[in-house]
Parts: sequence; structure tokens; C-alpha cells
Amino acid sequence: MSEKAQTNDLPIIPDARIVTVGIREPRKVTIYPLSMYDQLQILDRVSDVIETVQDIREDDVSNSISLLKTVIFDNLEVILEYITDENERPTLKELSNNQFFEIADIVFTVNFEGIAKNLKALGERATQIMPKKMEQIKK
Repeated sequence: MSEKAQTNDLPIIPDARIVTVGIREPRKVTIYPLSMYDQLQILDRVSDVIETVQDIREDDVSNSISLLKTVIFDNLEVILEYITDENERPTLKELSNNQFFEIADIVFTVNFEGIAKNLKALGERATQIMPKKMEQIKK
């Protein structure tokens, strides 16, 4: 289970989380939020993977395993560079599946889930305002 990051040396970073990693020697690692630029970089890297995940059927085990391998080996180490300090960065040898998915969930929740909700709300507000503005322009 992750916890909010707070250290005496650094200012409080509201979206940073601390997770425990390691199979034999557990240790704490801080997971930092992404900048907007980094979010776009990561989305560009994994957008094809996300589409493929949506297309996989539950009974298609071989494609699921192949996809998991692609996601982990092609992307995880790069994503970890964006979200962890170099001296804390876990290796693939240290991460269990549960730890990997906890980190993935944090990255999604902190960096992307809010964007989707905010964009939807912004779109709804814009569609409510636009007809009113168009009527004012016509007058």
C-alpha cells in the first residue's frame, strides 16, 4: 500500500507516493508525479500498448503474455526513469508483479485519471456555454 511522500529534506509534494519494493530486501521508493511534458512522452510510448490491451480477449493467453513482456521490458525501465530518483530506482529483479501493478496504478491515478475527468467536465461546460455565446453573437 502506498503512502504520501513527506521528507524533512524536501518540500511536501502532494502527488508523490512512497511504495515498498523488493522481494528479498524490501525498501521504500518515492514515486513522483509526471510533468505535463513527461506525461505526453509516456503516452506517446504506450498508446499502442493501451490499444492492444483493449483488443485482447480474456481467453487469449499467449497474446496477453507477449503484451505483458512488451510493456515491462520496453517501457517499465524508461517510465521508472521519469518517476523515481536514480539512487532509489528499482530494477526489474527487485519488483514483484504486485509491486509493479501498484506502481502502474499510482502512475495512472496521479497522472492520467484526473486529466480524463477534467477534460470531460471541461467539455461539458464548454457545450453548455457555447450555445449561449452563439445566441449572443447572433443578436
